[in-house]
Amino acid sequence: MQIHALNRFIALALLWAPSLAALDGTVENVPLPSTTAPQRYGFVLYKPSGYASNSNDYPLVVGLHGVGHEGNGSDSSLTQKVRTAGLIKAILKGRDVPALVVTPQAISGTNSSKFDPNAVGDLIKFCKDTYRVDAQRVTLTGFSAGGGTVMQVAYFKGGHAGVCAAVPIAPGLSPIAGDMTAEPQRIARMPLWFIHNWGDPTVDYRASEQWCDLIASHVKGATVSCMDTYPHPGGDTSKPSTSHQTGGFDGSAYVWTSGILPETQYPEFTLRNSSGHGGWDEAYQSDIFWTWILARSNATPTISAIADRTVPTGTSTGAIAFTVDDADMMPVRLTVTRTSSNTTVVPLANVTLGGSGASRTVTAIPASDPAATASTGSARAAATVAISAA
Repeated sequence: MQIHALNRFIALALLWAPSLAALDGTVENVPLPSTTAPQRYGFVLYKPSGYASNSNDYPLVVGLHGVGHEGNGSDSSLTQKVRTAGLIKAILKGRDVPALVVTPQAISGTNSSKFDPNAVGDLIKFCKDTYRVDAQRVTLTGFSAGGGTVMQVAYFKGGHAGVCAAVPIAPGLSPIAGDMTAEPQRIARMPLWFIHNWGDPTVDYRASEQWCDLIASHVKGATVSCMDTYPHPGGDTSKPSTSHQTGGFDGSAYVWTSGILPETQYPEFTLRNSSGHGGWDEAYQSDIFWTWILARSNATPTISAIADRTVPTGTSTGAIAFTVDDADMMPVRLTVTRTSSNTTVVPLANVTLGGSGASRTVTAIPASDPAATASTGSARAAATVAISAA
């Protein structure tokens, strides 16, 4: 997860304003063939400037539309329904993006959510096989019904599809309605940024609220309500804040800040002081959306090196300090596991982990066999320490 720090800015509202950079990439329709196609959807494809003249791999951003933009996947249907909405609409207004952008068209009348999560996973695989995609940087966004499907893909297919982050906007499916409450750990470590209008008459903002509460409660191991700390004016819970607010979960509670710039405290929730079923046009035409989504990556977290230790048999090493970090996730969310390469010398029961957040410790007690060594480390980013029994 590459480090692209997002700092607070004073002029937050300015970052929500659209950029009008000249469009240097290409937009093309990829209609659904009359025969069975592996991707199952026609889609509009944006290739960034320079794609045809170099051999670089690019991030892939997949955008899912809402009800009203479905069709038959033909060239004309893609032009009329998909180019006029969402990510492609923003790009055609002049936003030049250093990424591959794919916006499929759901087939009319197929199901109530319009997109099939399995088919979306197949589309992502198709894009990886067909275009020069950086497999570590596949992200997903969607609005309304498409936002609901984003959460279905993240929950049921996230790891399989290789999705590293997602931005659901006014998601048309809550975790309760979608029967996705049993295993919140599936999405607890995925960077998620929910965006919703307070006065949305079609999809109540509580759909996004439920997602945030579900994930935050799982991480904390106790009930969390993101709206408990939301700055209602005068404490009147029936009224929205006088400005857009973004809340981030700090591991204990939600911390809200005025404006729309998100923190790296997931799940993030921007509750806009706006009415109407929308918010996606403003998001997709803003600098901050693209900065956020293109900064996400599935790269390995980091763990500091640990020096070797030599101690007498049966004697503790004492707590050995090390640090963990991740560009896309608070260190409190990182899970450190212990292993022993020789359990005769250092039984796993004799290796104890401690600490929290970025500062962690490991303590080991060698049991026998002075000639052997063992190592301990984490499952994903490994740091080893040779424990010799004197």
